[in-house]
Amino acid sequence: MIVVIGIGADGMAGLSRASLAELSRATVIYGSKRQLDMLDGSVAAVKRPWPSPMLPALHTLLDHDGDVHVVASGDPLLHGVGNSLIRIYGPERVAVLPHVSSVTLACSRVGWAVQDTEIISLVTAPTHTALEAHLEKVNSKFARVEQVKKIEILPHDLSQEGGELTPTMKVKRNIVTDKYAGEINALYGS
Repeated sequence: MIVVIGIGADGMAGLSRASLAELSRATVIYGSKRQLDMLDGSVAAVKRPWPSPMLPALHTLLDHDGDVHVVASGDPLLHGVGNSLIRIYGPERVAVLPHVSSVTLACSRVGWAVQDTEIISLVTAPTHTALEAHLEKVNSKFARVEQVKKIEILPHDLSQEGGELTPTMKVKRNIVTDKYAGEINALYGS
């Protein structure tokens, strides 16, 4: 059996009793380095970070005796490793103990209803592809003249340290326009 345990940004403190019980009986736990680092000293199991690429490693999880445990971000069934494991091994060989998803957490922080929020997975497609697919969907609701035609993803977030944001987090448009003139001109083909 593979037991997948969703863990949130609050780490061990946010886990349910069932998740804590599974971690305490685990002998080996797979996960990303970030999630494995969230486990405290009460977890005695051997911790194994996922290799890169991860998918081939999923096919070998049950190559030894006993249950295997996996820690994953939030809800492992929301664009997560839980889906991949169920596809490979079937639902009868995978148990999932979810935590609050990153989507629900983000919506709670900004006061949005989860069911009214569009989710774009950057796990299932390259970032640019995922955003273009979403943009096509959004653009279908607008007249051609109102549609966004092209997008460019900057290599980093705009920040106060970079001089692009004010202390109240407003964009300094002139600075951004000057700093990213090359990217902006490329969008317009000039």
